Amino acid sequence: MAVIYERLAIIGCGLIGGSVGLAARKRGLVAQIVGCARSEATRESALACEAVDYATADPVEAATGADLIYIAAPVGTIPVVLEQIAPVVELGCTVTDAGSVKASICREGNRFMPASFIGGHPMAGSEKTGVHAAHPDLFVGRSYILTPQDADEELLARLMEFVKALGAVPHVTSPEEHDQMVAQTSHLPHLWASALALSLAVAPPDTVSAVSGWDELVPFVGSGLRDTTRIAASDPVLWRDIFLSNRDNVLRACEAAGQALEQLRRAVETGDADGLTALLGNAKAFREYLTTTAGGVDMTSPGLKLAIDGPAGAGKSTVARDVAKALGYIFIDTGAMYRAVAYFAMQQDLAPGRDDEAIGELAGTLAYEFRNVGDERHLFVDDQDMEAVVRLPEVGRLSSPVSAIPLVRHNLVVAQRQMAAGGGIVMEGRDIGTVVLPDAEVKVFLTATPQERARRRYRQLRDMGMEVSFEDILNEQNVRDQRDSSRAVAPLKKAADASEICSDGMSREEVVETIVKLVQERQGA
Repeated sequence: MAVIYERLAIIGCGLIGGSVGLAARKRGLVAQIVGCARSEATRESALACEAVDYATADPVEAATGADLIYIAAPVGTIPVVLEQIAPVVELGCTVTDAGSVKASICREGNRFMPASFIGGHPMAGSEKTGVHAAHPDLFVGRSYILTPQDADEELLARLMEFVKALGAVPHVTSPEEHDQMVAQTSHLPHLWASALALSLAVAPPDTVSAVSGWDELVPFVGSGLRDTTRIAASDPVLWRDIFLSNRDNVLRACEAAGQALEQLRRAVETGDADGLTALLGNAKAFREYLTTTAGGVDMTSPGLKLAIDGPAGAGKSTVARDVAKALGYIFIDTGAMYRAVAYFAMQQDLAPGRDDEAIGELAGTLAYEFRNVGDERHLFVDDQDMEAVVRLPEVGRLSSPVSAIPLVRHNLVVAQRQMAAGGGIVMEGRDIGTVVLPDAEVKVFLTATPQERARRRYRQLRDMGMEVSFEDILNEQNVRDQRDSSRAVAPLKKAADASEICSDGMSREEVVETIVKLVQERQGA
């Protein structure tokens, strides 16, 4: 990508600031990055991980000469920083921040530098803090809220280009609307998680924790409590300032949450089975809605990365879809992406072995997106639903030699890693655990005997109304197995740390249950 800013100054080199530096460097968006942090240890860490090129403890020194100033400091200190750097902000410089409360910060920004300041808030993060937790793909696929007021339109357009280049999805709104919405979607969840953890930490005398201590409670703790209280591990001082800065909106959100809890409590108390079922059903429907919106990004929890590899016909796609649904994860069908490239290559009369460079460039120009169509998740390429055409036998035959082209694999691996960056995904293919996502927390090698795999493919195609023979399917499959396992680029093989599952004699439900248990065990660990 082209350089968007010559000099980026990051004031506050923690998780967010460090991730901005790493992302900008990885994508070539800036020529120079200057970091500012009070702690010498933080400055050294930011330099060591190459989030910045130069580090200082003086925000004025960092801001001098910058054409983008990114303030990733705690909410309570951002107004102070704005006042300090205002005298050195040059004409044409953009000043933005990452604070999760916007109204009060934007007032100060507009007071000190009305044409230059554009409020911002990336909807990404972690309970982990510090530059050591920073990641260059932290913002990929995540919403990024911008709250401009009197800012120069050219500066806003340039900042939006930068945000998109980080991999984020920009949204523009007012500071007041931002604060109202995040009080419900971000601030309340932190307060709620803390309340749950606090209720167990200071439990009343008749509960097991008060009688036996926290250690005795641990054997009874499952992934539900860990997941629900995960964000309670965040920095107390940071969140203290956020809650107090957005007090009125947080209190309104607390009132609504309290009413919902009271409804549930009253239904339990009165034994109202129908009412309780309805309330829990509404909660379930909202949770499921979250996992299928925002381009498929689950905004509630990053989750784990699950890689499922195996030979053709092993049932990876079907099983991966069911596993994703059971876990509330996002399913990414990498095989469909390669078949889509093969289809478009056919349409343009491009042949592997003859037009490898052109096919590789084609793979890099297509726009891939998985969308929900009814209860299914389809691959769209350049806004075209590819579900039907990528299942055609002739496309399947071409996809293997197409996928062996190095440039095709490079471009699709980049796209697939971006899709998986936020976690909470199930990705299946032939080299996911070994090449695409070697850092996946859970890896599965799903296989079956050649005859069983051919039978499954035969039934699938016959159910689609296609006239095929079992012998042809088996022969094509054997040829493909040999090609996939022996090719020089990313051959099919089991990752060293993968769990192998042979599905012969197992129902689909049994395979899914086995994999879900592996993920749950890893989450618990």
